[in-house]
Amino acid sequence: MLLVLAAAWCGCVQGNGNDGAAPDIRGRITGVIVAPERMRRERIAGFLKVEGAQSGTRYSRAAVTITDTTVLLGADSLSDHPAGFGRLHEGDSVEAWFIGRATGSFPPQATAARLRVIALR
Repeated sequence: MLLVLAAAWCGCVQGNGNDGAAPDIRGRITGVIVAPERMRRERIAGFLKVEGAQSGTRYSRAAVTITDTTVLLGADSLSDHPAGFGRLHEGDSVEAWFIGRATGSFPPQATAARLRVIALR
């Protein structure tokens, strides 16, 4: 029984980018929505629509929630550095690692544990 529970738990956890796992999505930002004040009080910075049929990723399109615990990394190829949500724009290329499973809706919705800007528009 314990083995079944452990296997079920492991199936729900996606990579967070720190374990060498491939990102859940890689593509271009096609929409940026800053969270309203009431949601920012709940620690949600905003939402991104990301699209890109990239091989080696789980999704080709997703609605990604960015919280104050999401690790945002910049486009500096020499080293990772924090990037603020306000620096994200439509047309930027990003990759994201999700916390848990995405919803079964289309496009799937998920919260990012880590989001890296690959290239600025």
